[in-house]
Amino acid sequence: MRSLEDFAQIASDWFWEMDANLRFSYFSGPFEQVTGVAPTALIGRTRLEISANFDDSEHWREHFADLDAHRPFRDFVYPFKHGDGNSRWFKISGRPRFDDGGTFAGYLGVGTDITAERAAQQDLAGALEEVRETNARLERQNLQFDAALNNMSPGLCMFDGDERLVVCNTPYTKMYGLTPELTKPGTTLREMLDHRMAAGILPDMDPEEHIEQRLELAKSRERRYDVLELRDGRVFSIVVEPMPGGGWLATHEDITDR
Repeated sequence: MRSLEDFAQIASDWFWEMDANLRFSYFSGPFEQVTGVAPTALIGRTRLEISANFDDSEHWREHFADLDAHRPFRDFVYPFKHGDGNSRWFKISGRPRFDDGGTFAGYLGVGTDITAERAAQQDLAGALEEVRETNARLERQNLQFDAALNNMSPGLCMFDGDERLVVCNTPYTKMYGLTPELTKPGTTLREMLDHRMAAGILPDMDPEEHIEQRLELAKSRERRYDVLELRDGRVFSIVVEPMPGGGWLATHEDITDR
């Protein structure tokens, strides 16, 4: 049967032992390969003495409480001063040992190098923070855009190449008495024109003829300027600018009093 010592020599993690004074008394073979430090150089030293953050008392407080109380612990993470001068991050677990009389005799434990894992987590955390910052910046920009869009005096609307609404502002909504449902992105031009017909917001001509005329103009994809005289006496000036890839941007201005 393979002995524990044999297993310790071939394992990717390492075993460690502490004596009753909480000083290291043993490291298995892989320890030197991982740490760049000969185990003999660390025998007799405490874990704090070999750490790279010995002055961070808060980091060590709970772990020392476990050791002083001779409690088992699991997955404690700390930085280690590697032989090449850089810090490595280790995760350790341990359980206390007691002699036949119940006297505390030290600790047995296992350690693993999680430097790469921690670096990946930090990279992920950094990426998530960048995403959060980008989202916050975009939200601010959207609020600024909405404020500018809805406080301009002309009505504005944008449709895509499929004649579906992309965005419209508050003045445009009020000019044509649009319901909140009709101002949602994806509303078709035909649906808006049907609403205008039902509400009587039309010029003095046949409603169906007017709708077909507006739909035909939308298909032309040409820059144009129109004056729309409505039955209720209002007069709107409409400027349509086609957009690359299809669709158009239009401004609707009430010029009744001019």
